[in-house]
Amino acid sequence: MFIKNHLTLICYIASLLIYAGILLWGLFGDHRGSYFGYGMISFYVIIPLSSFVMAMVLNISDANLKWLYPFVFGLLGAIIPATVSWVKLSSWVMFLDVWPFVVLPAFIGSGVGFFIRINR
Repeated sequence: MFIKNHLTLICYIASLLIYAGILLWGLFGDHRGSYFGYGMISFYVIIPLSSFVMAMVLNISDANLKWLYPFVFGLLGAIIPATVSWVKLSSWVMFLDVWPFVVLPAFIGSGVGFFIRINR
């Protein structure tokens, strides 16, 4: 079986629900000019804490798909602010400026892990 245990699937579904909630909160929430607060709570508190917890659970459970987590949720972390800024502010500037900084750390961490596994 490709997914080693049900805990992996639960972690991915829980993360997707958290990200979907943040997206829906950004699109349909009444922020009344407090987009800075939305960004701070979403992208500096909720997403890092949930990603840390899910990554720890995936590492403890020795999941087969733990290498995919940074790529999927790194891209979602770039797509959500781009979508919210495009819908609410009609601007893609944030996406064009930020996406390399969101996606690059996932590639760096996965590359380091790949080279550590090769050199064992």
